[in-house]
Amino acid sequence: APILHETMMTQGLAEPATEASNVSARMELKKGDIEAGFAAADVIVERAYDTPTVHQGYIEPHATTVVFNDNGPSMIWCPTQGHFDVRARVAQLMNLELGQIKVVASEIGGGFGGKTTVYLEPVALILSKKSGRPVKMEMSRGDVFRASGPASA
Repeated sequence: APILHETMMTQGLAEPATEASNVSARMELKKGDIEAGFAAADVIVERAYDTPTVHQGYIEPHATTVVFNDNGPSMIWCPTQGHFDVRARVAQLMNLELGQIKVVASEIGGGFGGKTTVYLEPVALILSKKSGRPVKMEMSRGDVFRASGPASA
């Protein structure tokens, strides 16, 4: 292939690259014998560490608007980092086919991995089905801190 950037060199090689390349970085993972590695080590340090939990601190809280539809796909609007996962989890929880749910992912303000979990969507879908009306649910900031999953520090 033709070189796209004459000044780009592959990083991560044992010897520094001397020619331009379209490969920006190289990484090699190897598996080995852990016991042999310990036997060859000068020092082995084994400790248990506990770290406090932290929250991702994304800008907007968890929220969703849902419309249940018996005659077509039910609609879910939510700020998510994974609309296919939201669809799959809600379908599984509600015993629905994937084609019976459509998820529209709205823009998010920095999810940092915190907008990958389903919290409100199944509940809103049940309420919409029972009421025959659209349902909007939104967590307050306090709800987010108390009820959504923090990450380890």
